[in-house]
Amino acid sequence: MQLLGNIGAIAAHRGWHQDGAPENSIAALERAAGNGVDFVEMDTRRLADGTIVIHHDTTLDGVALGELDRSALAAHPEVATLDDWSRRAGELGVGVLAELKEPGYEREVLDTLRTNLRGNRLDLFSFDASAARAMSRLAPDHAVGLLTDVGRPEAATAASIVDAARGAGASFVGLNVRQTTEPILAALDAAGLGAAVWTVDRPADIARLLADRRVSTVISDVPRQALAIRSTMTGGLHEASGAVRLLRAAATMR
Repeated sequence: MQLLGNIGAIAAHRGWHQDGAPENSIAALERAAGNGVDFVEMDTRRLADGTIVIHHDTTLDGVALGELDRSALAAHPEVATLDDWSRRAGELGVGVLAELKEPGYEREVLDTLRTNLRGNRLDLFSFDASAARAMSRLAPDHAVGLLTDVGRPEAATAASIVDAARGAGASFVGLNVRQTTEPILAALDAAGLGAAVWTVDRPADIARLLADRRVSTVISDVPRQALAIRSTMTGGLHEASGAVRLLRAAATMR
């Protein structure tokens, strides 16, 4: 989604945690929305009792999430359930970029997000091809992406990335910033695939990728800097302005 001509959208990676809010927390969500990002990126995982939480790691206090139930969250108020987190996102009106960390509960995630987000923009992606494939089937009305392997991102070829995305039924690819070479971006564009790039923290990379029409979304751990850079590129317009809100609405209707 480009908001201003060919200028890309900005997603706060695991929320706005630059000022000390815990990653993936409701506090980080609220700060991101309040500061005007387009999307808040977050991670979903499932506990042993089926509760879906917003959490990046596979463990909590050294215990595998698959061995914990909802009662474990009492000692960790920073770890929100998907239901609570998405209700707040719906109230705030911010777009959501949801990553499924593993397959098997795609329908539950989609049902909860669709109910709670109140029509806010929702994009989804996963490193797991089967999860991306399931989401593409269950949510043809949403953009679904395949994240590229983190092991050796520079080793993936343009052809292999395109083939993997097509095999997963994805409409975009979540590229590691090290993969934003001209051959790869050109191949995605030629294949009709969008690109969301993570994690983009260097000012030169932020400016370069925001200006590249082939990149729809820049995912950053430093959203304050990303917003400031975009503001200089758009003549000072920012997300709180009426002009940008109208452009956002128009973009979501395309």
